[in-house]
Parts: sequence; structure tokens; C-alpha cells
Amino acid sequence: MTQRIAIVGNGVAGLSLAYRLANSAPAPNVVIYGPGDLQGAYAGSTAAPAMVNVLGEVTTRVRTSWAARHMLEIGEQAMRLWPEFVERLNRDLAPLGVPQVNLYGGTYILSRRDVEDERRNLHAICETLAERGHAFEEVNLKKPLRHRVVRQDRFEQGIFVPGEMFLNAGKLVNGLHAALSARSNVTFRLVFVEKVDERRVVRDREGGEESYDAVVLANSFGFNDLTEGLGVTDVPLMIPVYGIGSTMPVTSDEPFTVRTPTFGASCGDYAVHYPGHLYVGASAIANTHRVEVTTHLQRSLDFYDPDLNLNELQLTGGIRAMSQDTYPVLGSLVPGVWAAAGFYKSGITLAPYVSDLLARELLGEERIYGNRFQPSRRTEEEPPSLDDLVETIWGEIAASGTSSGSRASLNNYRWLIKLLVRLRTRKAIRSLDDDVYYNSDIIQACIYDSSLSEKLNRHRPRQAA
Repeated sequence: MTQRIAIVGNGVAGLSLAYRLANSAPAPNVVIYGPGDLQGAYAGSTAAPAMVNVLGEVTTRVRTSWAARHMLEIGEQAMRLWPEFVERLNRDLAPLGVPQVNLYGGTYILSRRDVEDERRNLHAICETLAERGHAFEEVNLKKPLRHRVVRQDRFEQGIFVPGEMFLNAGKLVNGLHAALSARSNVTFRLVFVEKVDERRVVRDREGGEESYDAVVLANSFGFNDLTEGLGVTDVPLMIPVYGIGSTMPVTSDEPFTVRTPTFGASCGDYAVHYPGHLYVGASAIANTHRVEVTTHLQRSLDFYDPDLNLNELQLTGGIRAMSQDTYPVLGSLVPGVWAAAGFYKSGITLAPYVSDLLARELLGEERIYGNRFQPSRRTEEEPPSLDDLVETIWGEIAASGTSSGSRASLNNYRWLIKLLVRLRTRKAIRSLDDDVYYNSDIIQACIYDSSLSEKLNRHRPRQAA
């Protein structure tokens, strides 16, 4: 009998897994649950561009954390899968008349003056690229870049990585949806799921109820409620983090990306230039309450060339789910119910790897990947010290200065700002039970949302992957 698999969540993770399952032999019947309007649901899958390599995300933690190293390893596996994944999708889209998904290459990674975290992380990126055999070249910032996008006077070092890839996330989601809609063994249920029980029965908010051979929770939002309904209490809590971006028209048709290294909770600042428009992103501080529109616009204008055409600038926003230890949750929750959630900044990046990993598990195919991000996980890794947390958070505040005047003011009051950061950070740490793991991302989220500490304490014991 043909296997029936339900996927709860129709973002990139859920759609990619459904696509991998639909192309299996024999293929199961797949039912996908989720909102009909991803943008209206503020899904992160359509809110941002997709830099689908992990090399630009490397930080100094890759030297000290096995979880960071494992993230790099599975990210490289995803890099190798992306070309074939896109090629197959485009073959399916061609007879449907749906726009092709283009996989582009070429990324500048630049560190700003006086931002020590960016300088250190750029050095870590260069070391990692060299060790793993990825090509890159240093950029002479005293000469105009071939792509005139950023304000070069704000940067001191940089490299160009020709193999660092990116694509248009909106086109990817639309392409996957179109390809799956054409399959007779795939059904979309445009409704939210209210409960999944240990018998693999899915109940939706409209009163529907159906039993499946397997269920995958690929919905980062609603994941907490569904796992609690299953009686599973030893998985990381999912924390919503808001982000914002904007698009603006540009004249050049040559695609490329310019970004800063990531640090702390920040994605850094970045520009992804698709033919015809430029996507601008500036995600500075993890924020569970609101999107700082004015800060984003100020950072964007300060980061990029002031002569760019800013007419018709449009804003876009979305929500990302950050697991309690910031790493994805992949694997079995209870017999027959699986998790693929909590990707934070890497949902699209890891999509081919995650879909292949879980499809092999669900279909009983040969397992060829290691996965250390199981839902239940512990480590002896110690949380950062108070001093380290203060320095990380101060670094992100300092990097948010969007003019020479504002940066000077921040430095003038550095002692006072760091004192306030220390007091609020200490208060956030003390609000957490002793066996609850935390890092700079979690502490910043607790500072913004004091009720988060209580939720984290209910999910104890919890430590990083």
C-alpha cells in the first residue's frame, strides 16, 4: 500500500521535503498543510533573499564549538546538492511555463572599520576557505570595486568568493509550489494544524482530522504547541525573531552579493543584487517584539552607495524561528512523527540536505549523512561569560551606528551603554534556571521579551547542541 506522509508547514523546508518525496520511487502520497498566503503569514521563506552557502556565515566559534563545525559540514553538503536540486526543479517547471529558478555565484565579504568582531570573523572565513579548498581572492578597497554598490570608505578589508551562491527565494517557493501542484500524488491543505497526536492523527483548525503513516513538523511557528501536545518536553523551544529588508531598482543586470561577516545575533548587512533590482538586508539585533524599520533604513542608506536609485524602494519583512540553542531540530520526536524546524538563518541554505536526509529516513533508504541535531540533545558546552555577552551585544550596538556622528556619540557614551547592557544582561541571566543554556542570541531575546525566560525555564533541562 502506498505510504501517506503529512508535512505540516509549507515554507521552503516543507516544500523541499515534499518535492524530494514526490520524486522518489515508489513515491508516497504527500499532504502539505500550511497557510495559503506565505507573505501574509510573515513567513521568513519569502521575506529575504537566499545566500545558499554557509561559508560567509563562518565565525570564530567554528574553532571552539562542535555544533558550529557540524553546521559548516552539513552546509557544505547542501552546497554540493544545490546545483542538481535546481536543475531538476527547472526541468519540471519548463513544461509548466513557470519562471526558472536561477542559481547565481559571486559574493563580496567586507569588514567595516573599527568593528572588531567582523575583522575576526572575516579572518575565520579566510582560514576556513583555505583549509577546505574553496577559491577566494582579496579585494583592494583602495580601488573602486567592479560592482559599485557599497560605500567603500566604511570598509577596511574584503574578499571575493566566486563559489558563494545565492538565489531568489520568492521564485524558489513559487517554483516548488508549481511543480508540486502538478503532481497527482501531492495535495495542499491550506489550513493551520491545531494538533498532532502520537497516533499520527492530524487535526486542523477547520475541524478536519486525518491519520497518516508519518508526520513531519516543518512549521517553526506552532512547533512549540504541537510538540507539547505530543507530550514531548525535551526539545528546544522555538523563538520568533523578526527581520526586515527592502528592495530597490538598479540598472546593472549582473548578479552578485555584497555582505559583512555575521556576528552575534546579527546576519550582518548585505545586498543581494538580482537582475533588475537590489535586495537590501540589515538584521542587527534579535528582536521578538517589533521590527526596527527606521534603523534598517538608516543602516541600508549608510551601507550602500548614496548615488543608488532609491525611488520605488519597497520594504519586506518576515519572521524566523530560532531554536533555543540556535541550531536546527532534525529527526524523530516520537515514533512516526519527525521534526524539521528551527533553522533561524539557514532554512533555505540547508533545504536540499534536510529534504534528502529526512526523505531517506521516512522511506527507509540508505542513510548517507550524519545528523547531530536530533531533537533531544545535550552537551557539556558552557554558556558565554557575562563579559563575553556584554562585548558581543555592545559590538552589535556599535555596528548599528549609521553615520559618523552617531558612531562618535556611541563611542562617547560607550562606558554608560556598556554599563546598561551589563545590568540588563545580568538580569536576563538571573531570570533563567541554572540548567538552561543561553547565548548572546537568547539573552538579547530575553532582554526584549521578559516573558521568554519563563518559557525557557519550562523547557528545561536544555543545553546547546
